[in-house]
Amino acid sequence: MNSDDYFNSAAEGARPFDDFEWYAVDSRGQIAFLTSAGFAAIPMLVFRDKEAYFSAAHHFESLPVRCTHRLIVSGPYDWSSWIEAANRGLFAYDWRPTAGQYVPDKPYQLMAKPERPLLLTEIPDAVRQWLTPICFRGEFGEDLYPEREFPQVNL
Repeated sequence: MNSDDYFNSAAEGARPFDDFEWYAVDSRGQIAFLTSAGFAAIPMLVFRDKEAYFSAAHHFESLPVRCTHRLIVSGPYDWSSWIEAANRGLFAYDWRPTAGQYVPDKPYQLMAKPERPLLLTEIPDAVRQWLTPICFRGEFGEDLYPEREFPQVNL
């Protein structure tokens, strides 16, 4: 499935069968990179504008290294995606399935934390406009529960 079809499927409410990467902001204006592991809830706000989503994703993926990170998890795994995001200033989260399926109200877990977080005020207007509604009430650093924070998530 190409990225367009994958986006469209998730936008229609289906849980992606593979990682879906998305972004959010917290109450302090800090930005996070989240990966769904193919089963996690994703706010439907992420899918409201496909062109803006891909533009924002490209912007965040193209950011230069701006700081070091603190790896929160341990184990013999490849943490490079989350480390790279944190080095670009993004809090990096993953939804880690235990049963290989969707588990209601299971949180996204912090994987890596930037030493110098990127702020909403530091990104281009178009990206900021798309990202602003995808806002968690608290501050990044703890587990995240999209199903509790957003009125609609993909099912």
